[in-house]
Amino acid sequence: MSFFTTLPIHTLLFLGFISIPILYFHIRYDDKILIYDPTILTTTGIFATFFGIALGLADFDAANIQASIPALLAGLKTAFTYDKQRRL
Repeated sequence: MSFFTTLPIHTLLFLGFISIPILYFHIRYDDKILIYDPTILTTTGIFATFFGIALGLADFDAANIQASIPALLAGLKTAFTYDKQRRL
């Protein structure tokens, strides 16, 4: 089973979303890219991290913690998989 088949769809969308600017910045490398690349990638990384945490916490039920943990971990997987992809 591939690593990507185990990821939720919103994680795959964010990975695709970050891959587009990374490829663009590598193809059209110039001085402007050096200025804007860190800002764009860092901003999207922070957004995706908080989005993943919010997704994980949206279905969290404090009264039933055992049943809520898988949804929380799926949201955290989104948050930190995206952050890892951004750093590659």
